[in-house]
Amino acid sequence: MPSAEWLPVVLAAGLSRRMGAPKLALAHDGVSVLAASVDAVRRATGQAPLVVAPAAGPVFALASHLGVVAALNPAPERGLSASLAIAARAAGRRGLLVFLGDEPEVSGAAVAAVAATVARWPEAQLVVPRFRGDVPGHPVYAARSLLAGVDRLRGDRGARALAVGLPPNRVHAVAVDEVPPGDLDTPEDWERFQQQRLGAERDPSEPEPS
Repeated sequence: MPSAEWLPVVLAAGLSRRMGAPKLALAHDGVSVLAASVDAVRRATGQAPLVVAPAAGPVFALASHLGVVAALNPAPERGLSASLAIAARAAGRRGLLVFLGDEPEVSGAAVAAVAATVARWPEAQLVVPRFRGDVPGHPVYAARSLLAGVDRLRGDRGARALAVGLPPNRVHAVAVDEVPPGDLDTPEDWERFQQQRLGAERDPSEPEPS
């Protein structure tokens, strides 16, 4: 569902402190986390996303080999807000559909629900999917008018912080009847993700490993 309203962006400049290694370069069956995330965004949106990557480390090189435009974040230590500001400048007059690089299990249903809400309520400045348990997640839609204030953000504050005080008709939460997609922050998260992928890939006729 390509849209002229937004630029899909994968924020991929995190420092991976809890993982202890560049998590987006970790690979399962030869496919990096970043490649899995970019592919999932492409399939869900019908568009190649912009990837915001740190200037140092392997992530920018990985993005460059995926056939997508990569924007450098020279100061990833400033947090998510710095990457969001870089993406907003790259989007020009468009809004952003924001994904996280460490969430490769992109929900197609969430993308469709957000897109439908933007189409139904063109005055919306922020649309956030809420998964089972009323858990907010991604992708988050931020209109161009909302992003005008992005340079005021600091640290890991994202588009939702810009929507504080907006009239109710400008901010929409859309229900998605799915378990929230997990992110990959720790070695335990990575182990869980690999086990899930192995389970999805296993032939159901094969016996469970003992």
